[in-house]
Order: sequence, then structure tokens, then C-alpha cells
Amino acid sequence: MGKLIDSDQPEAIGLTLDSPHGVQPDLGFEFKFSRTGESVGYMSAATEAYSIYNVRLDIRPIVVTRPLYQYK
Repeated sequence: MGKLIDSDQPEAIGLTLDSPHGVQPDLGFEFKFSRTGESVGYMSAATEAYSIYNVRLDIRPIVVTRPLYQYK
């Protein structure tokens, strides 16, 4: 999340998927983190830690089509 605060990109997107052998293999979720006008980050003076505040998180269910990719 520290990279989102310092980046020129306004958002970062991540996906989570179930196992192809899971109960709902076609169900996944999209996580979209976005900066707002109030987003801010602080670097720790003591360690390499980074604290962030006021980042927006939107979570949406997605349909996962299997296979995700195929070799040519």
C-alpha cells in the first residue's frame, strides 16, 4: 500500500481465486485500493515500516473462467 501512496497510479487491483477443485471454482473477488484526497502515508523513523490512512477499498465478486490461460 505504500507503493500506492507514492505512485503516480491512482489505484491498485488484486484478485483472489478459489482452487479449481474448490466448492465454487468459478467464484473470485477483485480488490481495488484507491487513493482519495485524504489518503496519506508515513514512513517510520525506526524501521522500514510504512503506515497509510484513508485509502478506499472496493471489493467485487467476479466470475472466473477456467482455464485462466492456455499454452500455445
